[in-house]
Amino acid sequence: MRPPGRPTPLRPLPDVTFRRLLVVSLVLGSNLPDVDLLYSSFAGGPLGYVLQHRGYTHTLLGALSGAVLLWFAVRLWLRYRGLRADVEELAWIGAACVIGVLLHLGMDYTNNYGVHPFWPFYDGWVYGDSVFILEPLLWLAAAPLIFVLQSTWARALVALALGAMTLAVCVLGLVATPAVIVFGVLAGAMLAAGCCLRPGAALGWGIGLWLGVSVLFAVAGRVAGLRLDAAAAREFPGSRTLDRVLTPAPADPLCWDAWLVQADAADETMRRARIALVPGLIGLRACRGVDARVPGGVPVPAAGSSGLQWLEQFSMPDDRIAKLALTQCRARAFMQFARVPMAQVEGSGWWLGDLRFGGGRGFSRLQLTQPAQRCDFAAVPWLPPRPELLAPTR
Repeated sequence: MRPPGRPTPLRPLPDVTFRRLLVVSLVLGSNLPDVDLLYSSFAGGPLGYVLQHRGYTHTLLGALSGAVLLWFAVRLWLRYRGLRADVEELAWIGAACVIGVLLHLGMDYTNNYGVHPFWPFYDGWVYGDSVFILEPLLWLAAAPLIFVLQSTWARALVALALGAMTLAVCVLGLVATPAVIVFGVLAGAMLAAGCCLRPGAALGWGIGLWLGVSVLFAVAGRVAGLRLDAAAAREFPGSRTLDRVLTPAPADPLCWDAWLVQADAADETMRRARIALVPGLIGLRACRGVDARVPGGVPVPAAGSSGLQWLEQFSMPDDRIAKLALTQCRARAFMQFARVPMAQVEGSGWWLGDLRFGGGRGFSRLQLTQPAQRCDFAAVPWLPPRPELLAPTR
């Protein structure tokens, strides 16, 4: 019988529990930066969302702090369950927490939404412009988990997610037929790897696919950007390119949508283009993707080619937003996010949108009323992606 008041000794951590903790720590860590959705979605509508989402929790300082908190939470759970992890096991769990949050930041960087990971030392945005924000091919990297995970619920959840993504690729019409065929072949290969290979080898195939897809889109995006630059220099020799925003079609590194932001005399012009890297295989008409059209665009006065089609353009005086920002604090704040901004009159007020995401209803469009609304939102330090529109030269 144990003497009264003497604590119960902790039991060594079983191998099975240790492996599960590694997986859980990696999964929770890789989703932890998105905890800002708990408050950004309720922080003042679209403006609160764009200011706070991918904010502090998506910085290296914030994400790594979250990883430390997660590691301590795991330690508390172990003590609650009467388990003891040795130094090496705790180090592995800590590594899983850190790897998870860094993977999240890295993957968020690859798309055109961007992150600002170096706050408070540098408050500017950085953009990868190479991977679709919900890239289906990256989801296929998780296919071996259907056979590797021990929990029935976890296997079912992965299978459900992959099934929904496969249905979207095949049915929604966003992906060209050749890319759909490649997607199906890769899906079968990854399922076969999970079914027939040892767990370590199957996971290796998943990691390899993830890395290969990321590199493929990065290289393809570089080629698409060079072609867009060449077309811009040829068609608009009097314009100065300030930025270009690239977005691939889902599951298709050969099809790209692009916004070209240029300064034309006293105007700023946003020109949208579609690029087919191998038009003999997947032509411009087959390059569908997510078509985020905005009312009010006009044809681009430029000739296309077999691999590049100019879709529409928007122009505005380069001092329009600066004038709005003088009296509209919400406009100034929105410009801390907008990379391809457009402001237009609407009734007695204005709307200010980011053409990257259509500029229609939702988080990418801000209504500006007269008189101006109150500045009832939390200030953030992010540097505006288009500072020239807040301080025009004339």
